[in-house]
Amino acid sequence: MKLAISGGKNFVRSINLYKKQSNWRQIMQEGMKEVAQDNRDDAEYNVYQQFDRVKGSVGDSIEAIVYRRGNYAYLGLKSDHPAINFIEYGGYMDKLPAYNNKGKKSNLAPYASNYGFKKKDTGTLAAVIKANQPFQYGTFALTNAITDTYNRDQLESAVRNAAKRFIR
Repeated sequence: MKLAISGGKNFVRSINLYKKQSNWRQIMQEGMKEVAQDNRDDAEYNVYQQFDRVKGSVGDSIEAIVYRRGNYAYLGLKSDHPAINFIEYGGYMDKLPAYNNKGKKSNLAPYASNYGFKKKDTGTLAAVIKANQPFQYGTFALTNAITDTYNRDQLESAVRNAAKRFIR
């Protein structure tokens, strides 16, 4: 029995490339960058499945981040919106949500008309929010976007494609 291997030089080069940890960090990071925006878009979609889009500021505040720390590459989602912790993880509000009655500068005024209140009546809206506890249970919108099976498959595919590009 005779065994012949052609392209052995490329095969050895591929193995040497893949065994270097620094190459894998770069490959993983490239793959993560490819899917980061899709994960962000899924998180925004998840948020608005539970809550009405009024100004869109929650969805707009969600950002995808890809970074390396030590030997690891990370893909994450973050937001600096004041309501994102309640939306993501839930929680009981034991006092009125922060609001002001400064007319157009009020932080609840844009939402008041959506719920049948006058724009100046943000204090009543704050009391209704406290009474109804809309954030009692978390939506885990950002977490679910990252851990979704489809998105993980997309990440796996993106990493595979980045590795193939790395060899060429």
